[in-house]
Amino acid sequence: MSVHLLESELFGHVKGAFTDAGNDRTGLVDTARGGTLFFDEVGEMGEEMQVKLLRLMENGEYRRLGESSTRKADVRVISATNRDLKKDAERGLFRRDLYYRLSPLKLTIPPLRMRASDIQLMTRYFLRECAAMNGIADRYIEIDVKAMEALELYDWPGNVRELHNEILRVVSLIGRGDLVRFTMLSEHIKDFLKTKKRGDGLLDRSVEQYERRLILDALEKNDWNKLRTADAIGIPRTTLLAKLKRMNIATKL
Repeated sequence: MSVHLLESELFGHVKGAFTDAGNDRTGLVDTARGGTLFFDEVGEMGEEMQVKLLRLMENGEYRRLGESSTRKADVRVISATNRDLKKDAERGLFRRDLYYRLSPLKLTIPPLRMRASDIQLMTRYFLRECAAMNGIADRYIEIDVKAMEALELYDWPGNVRELHNEILRVVSLIGRGDLVRFTMLSEHIKDFLKTKKRGDGLLDRSVEQYERRLILDALEKNDWNKLRTADAIGIPRTTLLAKLKRMNIATKL
């Protein structure tokens, strides 16, 4: 998007301010009056727009494109970036004064590869969301143990967006099924699991802990009926019985 179009989107413009500006337009600053403006990937903003954003934050003033009078804004600004803006400011790649205006309160979110404990919760949320997007919101979609293990071990270079896209892909391909299996995952995620070194056995123990939680959850949801539970998690009933015995899980008759 050009600087003029971005500035118009943010501050608005008057008729004739630039080519194709056939009418006055209200910008996001006006639209968000009394509320919050969120700037995603603020580190990618060009220098000219950085100056205008700094002016907005310093004294709450801005001008619509093609207008000589100054207006007053009434907005809160929140921004996000995957860049190290402090280092960029030190290297002259981002305005230092704008960096300090944006950073009185900072919240650092670690990459997804460092938050493996969040992946199960996110995956289940995305399964529901993507089911709704595909017109099957009434269907409860589960994920098998090995598939979840692969998702939790993968390093997710694309972070949460990559996880969301992976779940959207498998739900789009699930057809009439209601279980995401390991074989349905993208090849690079499956390959990552196959080549991952298992170290000193900690991984095996964490997988067993997850498997135990999954089985207990499925038993509760299926009123401790072992046949329905086995079907829900995609394993034979005899396999489930063996796992229950190994994990010392007592079940109702």
